[in-house]
Amino acid sequence: MLKQFQNWSISKNYLFIVFLNLVLISLTKDIKNIYICIFIYLFSLLSLIWRIKKTYPFFVIIALFIVFFLIFYKLDFNQKLNLKLYKVVEVKENYILIKQLTTLYYIPVGEVKLAVGEFVNIGGSIEKVSIQGNFWEFTFNSYLLNRNVKYKIFEPIIEKKNWHFLQYYLYQLITSSNHLTKLFLFQQKTNDPVYITLNSYSLGFLINLSGFNIYIISSFFNKKIFKKFKIYKKYKIILILLVLYYCSLLNFPLFFLKACVLLIIKWVEENWKFKLSKITKFSIIWIVCLFINPLFIFNIGFILTIIALLFIKKYKDKKPITNIIYNFLIVNAIFIPVQIYFDYKIYWLSSFFEILLMPFIIFSFILSLFFWIPFSKHPLNFDYKLLYYYCKSFEYINIFTICGHFSILFLITYFLLFKVITSYKTEKKKIQKKLVFLFIFNCFYIFQANQFSKINPSVTMLNVGNGNSFLFQYKGKNILFDAGKGNGFNKKSLQQYLLYNGVRKIDALFISHNHKDHYDQIDDLKAIYNIKNIFYNYDNQFIFTIRDLKISNFIELENKDENDNSQVSLLEVKGKKILFTGDISKKRESRLLQNKDFLTKINGGIDLLQVAHHGSKTSSSQSFIKTIKPRNCFISGHKSKIYDFPSQDTIKTLKKYQCKTYITNAKNSYKYKVKSNRVIKVQKNFF
Repeated sequence: MLKQFQNWSISKNYLFIVFLNLVLISLTKDIKNIYICIFIYLFSLLSLIWRIKKTYPFFVIIALFIVFFLIFYKLDFNQKLNLKLYKVVEVKENYILIKQLTTLYYIPVGEVKLAVGEFVNIGGSIEKVSIQGNFWEFTFNSYLLNRNVKYKIFEPIIEKKNWHFLQYYLYQLITSSNHLTKLFLFQQKTNDPVYITLNSYSLGFLINLSGFNIYIISSFFNKKIFKKFKIYKKYKIILILLVLYYCSLLNFPLFFLKACVLLIIKWVEENWKFKLSKITKFSIIWIVCLFINPLFIFNIGFILTIIALLFIKKYKDKKPITNIIYNFLIVNAIFIPVQIYFDYKIYWLSSFFEILLMPFIIFSFILSLFFWIPFSKHPLNFDYKLLYYYCKSFEYINIFTICGHFSILFLITYFLLFKVITSYKTEKKKIQKKLVFLFIFNCFYIFQANQFSKINPSVTMLNVGNGNSFLFQYKGKNILFDAGKGNGFNKKSLQQYLLYNGVRKIDALFISHNHKDHYDQIDDLKAIYNIKNIFYNYDNQFIFTIRDLKISNFIELENKDENDNSQVSLLEVKGKKILFTGDISKKRESRLLQNKDFLTKINGGIDLLQVAHHGSKTSSSQSFIKTIKPRNCFISGHKSKIYDFPSQDTIKTLKKYQCKTYITNAKNSYKYKVKSNRVIKVQKNFF
């Protein structure tokens, strides 16, 4: 029967069809149009109905998945039940995740201390989690939604129950465990120094409980402990199921779950004497994973698995050393473009670091398994420290190049050309040369395209709330005017935009004055960039020139109000004038209008004005706006509980003097193109 099933699944690939349909159904999570969703569900069912007598088991799998997906991921069934009982599944420094059926809820850490595995009754105000932030940056809300965290509970009233899930005792063990075991065996990676350091080389995945780690344990049991016990081959499924249960206690990490399912498949193959194809194994693994959590398709691990399946081919037709080098180059050629697409950077030595780190990491992983031995805590912590310093040592030779975002079409084209060149040989050399040329051009575009788009001058106002962050770009030069953000906004927003934009260097940074909303992103910038020049208001840098670009600063210090100490910067390029005013008040504006040098330089009007103090009514007097005659006005601000930005008085003044006004309003970023005198909204381009 099993052999018949094996032949059937291989010849028809019905399991692969099921897998594709489950992915299609899972993608409807964020589709709000009910007709599109119904069409996809019907299409998935009809894809197998044409041979229902043979395909009915697979038809049933798809039907069950649709019901499961609708109830728990699309229709919020548990909300309709209005249950009050929750299980604590994750406790972090600043937040707690609790679970009810398949839906997760987020609550801020409060006075009541909770532990993973506890059951609680919770009351309070519930609010839906919504995405807020910029498309280029990591947002906590997006992270929550991709984990099916749909609701946030405010001012929770918590009542603990006296009974606990097994996770509770496991996590009590974690709390008292050593650092090495916490990291490797219990996967406590958040804020872990070793994990953070490895991530800076794009090697954080080395810590995952993955197929590689599980293979080490499996080999150890097979070859060392139970080598002479033939009965172990038959009954090791018990150990595998225990490992799977442990995986469930850790909330099913994707790589760990995949490894467990693969162990079960291999056990079935060994004991029932048949071999499943690679595509069949792949399909079974992902069908199981998606039934446990359909949102796994939004995990980067899903994309990497698909790419590995399609493009990785092990070569054995050369000498052993040549094979190793050849396969090493192939793996890097496959994964580097994906790394650039998601990280906007290429780490030139990460593969080399991986080779050097793997022996120590494998040793540390095996060592972490012996945490139960008395007095093992100190030697294991010592190994952890050695591992940390060993990982940290690579920082001094870590070389990376920022590439920025590029169209997904070029990623698709890259892999299509790669597949054709490596898999199909043609006798016509001209065709082969053309394909290679197209491939090289595609690689060049991925690596360098963003650098050519910065030739013409532009000014970008970033959405950072009630703060200031402006980027000027021209002929490969990058100059920042302020590097701040408002309360509640991502502290790395500017850094992440520069990476997304492909900015490789910062030539100058002008900080208008000493208020956090104008400078508090500097430390994050310094973590990546060696900023050539930083000019604070007290540096008295009156003129800054690069080629045909000139910046004149008007500085006035020792005012009681720090806002009036803002350095006012006038940028002149291509016959256009751009004025950055920081947070100056009407008093400072009045004194500027008495400055003959300022009046001479702004003669004829301003092409772009950064409206002072986020559009506050304390700034932008009628006399000032009338004199400088701004044609385009950028306001970085939004209304909040504390601030009324921008003021309606300011908006009326700008309209009176015919200034086209653009406001971030906590959701938009704008770019002023100097050459064409156009303003466009900054948006993510997929194509």
